[in-house]
Amino acid sequence: MAEKESGVVVRRPEARRLVWDPWAEFDEVRRHFDGLLNRTFGTLPWGRAFAPAEASYEPPVELVETADEMLLNVYVPGLPQDKITLEVEPERVTVSGTREQPERAEGAVVHLQGMGYGRFCTAISLPAPVVPDEAQASYRDGVLQVRLPKAPQARWRKGVRVPIQAV
Repeated sequence: MAEKESGVVVRRPEARRLVWDPWAEFDEVRRHFDGLLNRTFGTLPWGRAFAPAEASYEPPVELVETADEMLLNVYVPGLPQDKITLEVEPERVTVSGTREQPERAEGAVVHLQGMGYGRFCTAISLPAPVVPDEAQASYRDGVLQVRLPKAPQARWRKGVRVPIQAV
């Protein structure tokens, strides 16, 4: 479903899949449910017993499509560039990495924590095929920006009107 926000068309995640993939739907539900459980039980003292051995989080992402390319922004402030791995496939981009939790003094109590720590692995299904060999990535001010040129056939995927001739 596309919505207009300040003159820009924003495609919601549920609208970016060209072919329905039930496993992708399950994965999305699982991530939301994991986040809910981590936010609920992870903050309680007894909730740590239910936390995974290695904590994980999911960084915010933004995917913008133009006529010739896709632009992916992954927001990972404070994460060193050498802790990020990027893998590009024709129809998917996978970004993974690890954010180490800072050392705290013994007995220190964390009252508020807005930063996620641990491993993350985000796989983004692309709405059109791209050319992986031509992808470019840069990292600046905590934002990983990936430019993904569309595959030639994807540039022409918008429908064209074909005249029908009477026979």
